[in-house]
Amino acid sequence: SQSYSLSCSMPVFHTKLICTTVAGVGHSYRLNVTTDGQVSLCNNTVARTDANPGDCLVSYQQPDITNVAMYDADGNSISTLSTVGNETIVLTGDYFGNAAVIPQPAAVYSNDADLRGLSKRAYKISSCDVTVDHTEVTCRTLPGVGANHEWKVWIGKQYSDPSTDLTSYTAPSITSFNDEAKLPNGLATDGSDSVTITGTNFGPPGLGNNVTAVFVTSRALQGLAGQSHTVGCNVEGHTTMVCETPVGTGFDQKWIVTVGGQESAL
Repeated sequence: SQSYSLSCSMPVFHTKLICTTVAGVGHSYRLNVTTDGQVSLCNNTVARTDANPGDCLVSYQQPDITNVAMYDADGNSISTLSTVGNETIVLTGDYFGNAAVIPQPAAVYSNDADLRGLSKRAYKISSCDVTVDHTEVTCRTLPGVGANHEWKVWIGKQYSDPSTDLTSYTAPSITSFNDEAKLPNGLATDGSDSVTITGTNFGPPGLGNNVTAVFVTSRALQGLAGQSHTVGCNVEGHTTMVCETPVGTGFDQKWIVTVGGQESAL
């Protein structure tokens, strides 16, 4: 466990010490005084407060996040994150300790949306770096999906409060469909075909990445041909998903996919 040695002076013989703290992090440290090889005993388990000034447990301030910034692999500032992950998050604030902090800082980001699976997951980054002593921590994002994630940093076994700045993964985007789904081929009307959709930011495969798609004709058609259809899809990677099709008819159908609660453009 972490411990710190302090230099002290004695302004009042026998009854009073004044000690200067050192840079550090953590909470609930017991104060023990060593005099001529003898160590005082501190058996209090209640943290020192204004109401209990005699207690001998002290704590450093918990970390505090004031700003969250996002950067791509080339160091350019970005407004949303790739679902692939491995992009840079810079947390600015106070009470982060220095680069010698052991163990290294960790971070978690999550949202409170009413979603399921990966969309609701709390993303836990096990190792971040203090890049400016006491005021800046840098982390790498994980593969994921979703929007409006708030951040907390864990330093010295203390979590910060959630950040007011939020981050989001980029909404999905569709670029193409498999040739079999397009004219002159087309889908079987009995629902026996699947559609392979290519695009970006579909999120990682598996891990509860629940993805749906809606498609509807762009023409003013009646009956079954004019109905919209909602289908489940299986993400094969950040750029590919496969969706089953129901019984139906029609043509010139437009698709929207929903990943992590975010929709692609029509």
